[in-house]
Amino acid sequence: MNKIPSLEVANVLNDWYVAIRKLQVDKSIELAEKAKAMTDVMEEDQELLIYYSLLEHRHKILLYDLRGTIIPDRDKHVSDSFHNAKTSELTDYYFFLFEAMYEASNSNYDVAIGLYREAEQKLSAIPDDIERAEFYFKMAWLYYRLDQHVLSLRYIRDALAIYKEKPDYNKKQALSLFLLAGNCTETGHYEKAESYYNEAENMIKLINDPFLEAQLHHNKGILYSHWGKSALSITHLEKALTHSDYYKSEYYYNSSFMLIKELCIIGDRSRAQTILTEGRKRAFDNTSKVFIAKTDILSILYLEEHHDNSLLRITEKLDLLENCNHTDSVKELSRLAAKVYEDKGFYQHAVALLNKSIEAEQKLKKLEWM
Repeated sequence: MNKIPSLEVANVLNDWYVAIRKLQVDKSIELAEKAKAMTDVMEEDQELLIYYSLLEHRHKILLYDLRGTIIPDRDKHVSDSFHNAKTSELTDYYFFLFEAMYEASNSNYDVAIGLYREAEQKLSAIPDDIERAEFYFKMAWLYYRLDQHVLSLRYIRDALAIYKEKPDYNKKQALSLFLLAGNCTETGHYEKAESYYNEAENMIKLINDPFLEAQLHHNKGILYSHWGKSALSITHLEKALTHSDYYKSEYYYNSSFMLIKELCIIGDRSRAQTILTEGRKRAFDNTSKVFIAKTDILSILYLEEHHDNSLLRITEKLDLLENCNHTDSVKELSRLAAKVYEDKGFYQHAVALLNKSIEAEQKLKKLEWM
């Protein structure tokens, strides 16, 4: 059998990466299948095989980001092959960028920071505006998760300025607006966040991507939760979960947790318990392990009649979340629990949990790489 020339394969891989960058999920799936078939019978080219393997994993991250599929464990063979081969600056950049994205998606932020630092050192050798925008977007997302909102806003504005010049990157524009709104939400600028989400919503209607629309409703649910508008938050979270593919995805757990929390806050214990029970029935993987720990805390705080050893039990669940690298959840839920205990007059419990929230916040802020 004749071998396929490596140049022909490289062209398909480049088309594949363009589809990934444009968030064209269906086209990316199509090109992933085509690339796999071609690499099985192509000329020997070690660097191109590394590039293929990196794109394969980047494609899986895309499917998680926009369709909520589970990200499989990283193939250690790819890392070994990269370190044992002589590669170009471009391949080096992709390796560090995609590895950083993988680690960040698994909440291993300290590892991700080091890898992004390596990627940034290679970025200057790549004369591609969109590649810079991609890097800025990823840095903005990372800093957002680390509560470093000034830095996140700086990066996402730089990314959005580039995407606005590229009509084919309208989904990235919408996601950039999500991130702008998220930062505004976390810093208490709720009306500005709402305006960014409304701008994104207008774009999504033109894009016609129902899954992205469901993600928008989830994010609006977060905004209105922070804003103290539980009824609106519940409405948007329910809208997110009415989308069948979103409901079947890993994002189900995030929206269901938020919905249970808001129902508990307004005192609708019956509906909260119903949704919690439904979530437990489908819990089976690492994502749902976190969901169970977080909803256990809500159950202890709002749904149980007896509160024996409640502080100890909540602390155990918070420690589990910390061990899963969900420090942001520890910060949020410790603060929520402190407020509940304060309202009940259990001031020692409230102080202990407030201190735990502060410790989690300080831990996030230590993860800097300036």
